[in-house]
Formats: sequence, C-alpha cells, structure tokens
Amino acid sequence: MPWSELEATAGLGQRCSYQGPGFFAHLDFDCHGDPRKLEVRPTPGESFAPALLEHLKPFAEPVIVVPGQLAIVDRAGYFRLYVSPGRLQAQLRKEAPLSVIAELLSQLERAQLGAACAGCPRLCAAAALTYEPAASVLRIDSQLCTRCLDCVRHHTRPHHLPPSELTESGEAGRNCA
Repeated sequence: MPWSELEATAGLGQRCSYQGPGFFAHLDFDCHGDPRKLEVRPTPGESFAPALLEHLKPFAEPVIVVPGQLAIVDRAGYFRLYVSPGRLQAQLRKEAPLSVIAELLSQLERAQLGAACAGCPRLCAAAALTYEPAASVLRIDSQLCTRCLDCVRHHTRPHHLPPSELTESGEAGRNCA
C-alpha cells in the first residue's frame, strides 16, 4: 500500500501515513517540507518480528541507549533510529533524502514478512552476507559489513517512497517555531 497524501498537522508542518504488513508508520514534515520524524508501531495485536534487528544491521550496528531501547545511527548520518519493543522512532536530519525512509520501510516489511533473499549475498562486495537456505535466513556479519546498503536498495520499491510535495493547505514558506 502506498503512502497517504500529505495532510496539515495541528502545528506547523504535514504528516503522511503508511500501512505495512503488521505495522503502520507516520512521517512528519516540518514547515519547510523536510522530513523530520518517522514513527513506526506494530498493528494492534501484532509485534515486531524477531528478525527485525538483523534486517536493520545494514544501516548500522545497534547500540544500547537505556535498558530496553537500542539506537541505530546510519553511516551517512541521516537518521538516528530508536528501537523499543513496541515502537521505532527515527529522528531525521534536514539533509535526509526520502530514499532513506523508503530503504527503512523496505527492511521493515522484509522483517515482518520473514523474507530472506538468496540473491543478497551476491550483491555484497564485502562478503558480509550468508544465506541459509534450509532455514530461509539471511545473516549479516557486522564486522565485515561496510554499510553500503546494496543489499537493501535492490528491495526498495516506488511505493516505499513517501510523497515529497507539500499540499496546498501546507505551511510551506512560514518560519518554523
């Protein structure tokens, strides 16, 4: 399912939503039209897949922030992703391209669907990926992974990309508070 249209929020800015398999996401844009915060929660009655962290390793190795919460800071420095049992929240830098959000959603969907790709190891120049066909599991060696995201990008589809144009009712051009 593609992203919803951008809608004005109560404050300055706009928001759009995305429904994935077993999760939903909200992306908030500031008054200048820059994506600023992505929040992802499991669908009521669902939970995040156990393989979620493995699917997020191509972005960066998770580190413990506080008990029960991990942080992932991508190599390019576009986002800081906080991972808790019932929520993922990405704080996005102003320079973050929308393709980063599409890449994150692609990996979330793959984790929720339990989709492992036998073709990913062939794309990895660092030989950091191994596919276990008997279990249909893809493993990422964090020590070898260069965070090039080649294994992620070939799964990203146009419907993962959020809308980029502010709507007529948007707050573009106003000063952010």
